[in-house]
Amino acid sequence: MATPLNDEILDLIPWETAPELPQGHHEIEFRGGTIRIPVRGFIDANEAEHIRRADPQNGLFVLLTQAAAEIAKREGVGDGEDGEELSPRLVYGFLLKLQAAELGITARLTEQEQAWQVRHSALIAETMAQGRVLHNRVAIASATVMLRRIKPEWSDEQTMRLPTPLISALHAFEADEERAGAPPADPAAEAAQLEDALGKLEEATRSIATGHDGPISSGPAGDSGPAPPSSAASGSAGSPPPTSSRRSRKASKPRGITSTALN
Repeated sequence: MATPLNDEILDLIPWETAPELPQGHHEIEFRGGTIRIPVRGFIDANEAEHIRRADPQNGLFVLLTQAAAEIAKREGVGDGEDGEELSPRLVYGFLLKLQAAELGITARLTEQEQAWQVRHSALIAETMAQGRVLHNRVAIASATVMLRRIKPEWSDEQTMRLPTPLISALHAFEADEERAGAPPADPAAEAAQLEDALGKLEEATRSIATGHDGPISSGPAGDSGPAPPSSAASGSAGSPPPTSSRRSRKASKPRGITSTALN
């Protein structure tokens, strides 16, 4: 027997067989207080659009690929494998490690990567700082949409006044809801999309005149950048990113009440 629908708008659809949706609430505890947020098992279009507006151009991906292209260009010929020109792909992987470290996920740097970290410290520091800003915007927006499930008039400005651990817990719950409503991830397809985007980036990089030593632009990405790959989930900022295309609803198995406790 199908689980009763828990979303009013879905009740209006003339289903042949009603889909099964999760029932219950997600509980977040903070200093003796408890927030109970309805579990839907998906992110609806309004929620997805509010989060997308926080980073409309998938800026974290663009930011890292631009920095990778700049570092590869500065390093020049002879620093890649077998003395070939250094590929931005290699530098992009290095920057992903540094960006993950911003979120508490450590990864071992190779000797070459450690050298890059020293030689390009100013550029890397600027890139990581801009990445933190983008991540915070997305985290605030995703926390807001979760609170709107129980308080529709809640705003981003109110979210910004919340303690950071509480924002992080709400952001993590939003990421879980997005993953629950997304189709299964296809690592091969995602890798191919990234390969295509970085290939376009390398082609664009080769056409840039040499001798530019300034930092990357801190403004919004233009149309000349590569198209960002889609991903099954955003939010997080642990991972690069991020933020990403939002998925449509998808039925999932019923889940019980979950709980997140914060000190």
